[in-house]
Amino acid sequence: MAAGLRRSYKLDDHRSQLATPTLLRGADLIVVMSAEQARAAYLTGGAPRAPIVALGDFDPAPIDRRTILDPWGMSSSAFDQSYDRIERCIRELVAAIDPG
Repeated sequence: MAAGLRRSYKLDDHRSQLATPTLLRGADLIVVMSAEQARAAYLTGGAPRAPIVALGDFDPAPIDRRTILDPWGMSSSAFDQSYDRIERCIRELVAAIDPG
């Protein structure tokens, strides 16, 4: 929450949601943080109609791994690094979806 607030994100009302087969089958795009999550989404959703993409694949910066690490329990610096990477990747993902 603190890392989000440093970036002016209001996360008070945000709650995680279980990725159910119904939710996955109704999605237009499934964005995951790791290849493991992609496999789990595929298995849970029973071959969803939506593409499943790893967000880290959109990182324009040199990367060591596709996975965007979950900084839970780590330093505030680790949270900031994850936010930085997510923001870079989201910009690239949006540009790929809507290049105009």
